[in-house]
Amino acid sequence: MLSSRQNLAPEMLPLRERFCPATALVVSMARLHAAVITIERSPTISASSPVSSSSLRLCGIGSSNRLGSISQHTQYSFSPLRDTQLANEAAIVSVALGTDHTLALTNAGIVLSFGSNRFAQLGYVIESSNSSGVSASGTGTALTVAGQGQQTQMTPRRVVGRLKKEVVKGVAACRTASACWTDTDCYTWGTNGGQLGYDKIAQPVQLLPRRVTQVTQPVVDLAMSDNAVCILLASRDVLCFWGGKHFKIK
Repeated sequence: MLSSRQNLAPEMLPLRERFCPATALVVSMARLHAAVITIERSPTISASSPVSSSSLRLCGIGSSNRLGSISQHTQYSFSPLRDTQLANEAAIVSVALGTDHTLALTNAGIVLSFGSNRFAQLGYVIESSNSSGVSASGTGTALTVAGQGQQTQMTPRRVVGRLKKEVVKGVAACRTASACWTDTDCYTWGTNGGQLGYDKIAQPVQLLPRRVTQVTQPVVDLAMSDNAVCILLASRDVLCFWGGKHFKIK
């Protein structure tokens, strides 16, 4: 049975618990923004909410909606990701930052993305539904800048396609592309500079997640840039994709 103190308002808790510091689990940084995943006490303690939960906090320059907020103002301190049903349904366990976009991974293996889609790095197509260029639906809020062809996803939206039935274990991002992996497969999408694992001439832009067929072993970790992708395999081999080729680093 839950004790009566679990139903106390925050101001009624002992000072030691009210001012208990958040514990940082994951830290990530890009050129224009930074993110940290913390474990911290929930604002309200009740039978229906846990004593503590994970929180994704971001700060930096808010243009291109890289901070997951409708506001594009600069955030000088780490602020929690707010106003998103998807992000609140499960705990965020990993985050990857590109220059103008952000990927977040939940403990359910769901990938969320938001920010600029200039290079198709979000993993889906953004469509505007009215003349002002702003659309809002169950997939979040999106913005198309009139006359510039710039598309941004203001709030987190789930990346589906080939990932719809997959349980993702990790995410990575660079300025022009994104990647993720499961227990058995690796997926990439975005602008192909020869590093995404398939022919850049035949597929210069990949809108939806695509499996990299050359990866045949479980992935432990992945790092990527606009020109190269390096994958650490379970065998401890490092597979590198660069210039339309792939090879093991020895």
